[in-house]
Order: sequence, then structure tokens, then C-alpha cells
Amino acid sequence: DGFKRRHGLSLRARTRIGQQTPEDGDEVLDDFAKRVQEIVAREGIDIIYNADQTAVNYEYLPTKTLNKKGENTVWVKCGGKTKDRMTAMLLADNSSTKHPLFLILRTFKSKIKAVVQENLTTRQGFGKRLWESVEPMQAPNWVVIHGNPTAWWNASISMQFLKYHFSERHDRATKKVMLIWDAFQRILLTR
Repeated sequence: DGFKRRHGLSLRARTRIGQQTPEDGDEVLDDFAKRVQEIVAREGIDIIYNADQTAVNYEYLPTKTLNKKGENTVWVKCGGKTKDRMTAMLLADNSSTKHPLFLILRTFKSKIKAVVQENLTTRQGFGKRLWESVEPMQAPNWVVIHGNPTAWWNASISMQFLKYHFSERHDRATKKVMLIWDAFQRILLTR
């Protein structure tokens, strides 16, 4: 603190980041929890899955910087890659079991339509050469990696996610499950 005071510096933080919780946030959360409990009891659900997608930025940006006191504009230095990211979909269940991670990486789309279709159907969106290095990384790291030009989650990947995790369940005929999916996209409803 003495150093900052002697040199007229102050610790500044970004002010336009994050979300504010609504005033009634706790009430909405309680209502949601009650609804889930009612459905679980009524339907005899055994397992509750929670899926949540999030962006993973390749560059960590600091939230605080030292700057001269009284300055209105604060510049935060970075490498210029603030928008480069991937999307991760996490899945866990009520027994604290974590399931394989789904990652969506940015890839370049071929200009040849037939190649694009082949990449999507046989190599999870990757070209032949890139798939040779991506495919062997999946099993040892307990991850499923897809590629698309935006690195965004989409309806096709959503269907593959559901198929991967739920279509081959050995107890599918005997146990009911509930999937709580954060950021469930409207695009799925139009398919």
C-alpha cells in the first residue's frame, strides 16, 4: 500500500464483467429445486444428470491492474486473442459421478461440400490430417472432441452428446433419469 500511495497508483478492476443476481434469485432457485424434487418423486426417477456448457478462453485476462489515480480509462494489456476459445460441456450425476467431457474446438470448414459432410459423419468435424492427432487423445483423456468453424455448440453436436451418454445405457429399460441441461438451446426444439 505504501508503494501505491508514494507513486500515486491505485488498484483498478474491470467494472463491466459478470452478471448480477436478480433480487428474487434465491426464491427462483428454491422454486426450481422444489419442482425438480416433485418430478423426481412423482416419476420415480433414479438418476439426475446435470449438463452445463461453458466457454473456455485460451487467454487468461487479468481482472485488476495498477494505474494512476483519477484516470477514467484503464487499459488492460493482452495478447489480442480474447475471442479465441473452445466450448466445454460438463456432465455429472447425483451420485457425484463425472462423465466424459465434450469439447468443441474451432476448425476450418472445407470448401468442398462432400468433404464437409464426410468430416462431420466420420471424424466429428475434423479433416483427415487433423483427426489423426485428435482421435488418439480422446480415450486416454476421457474426452470427446468435436470441431466446427465457430467452436459453438449446435443442434448436431447436442444430438451426438445425447446419443453418446444416453442411447447405450445398460439400464435404459428399467431406470428413469432426468437431465437438467443448462443453456438448452431453442435450436433443438426446431429439429
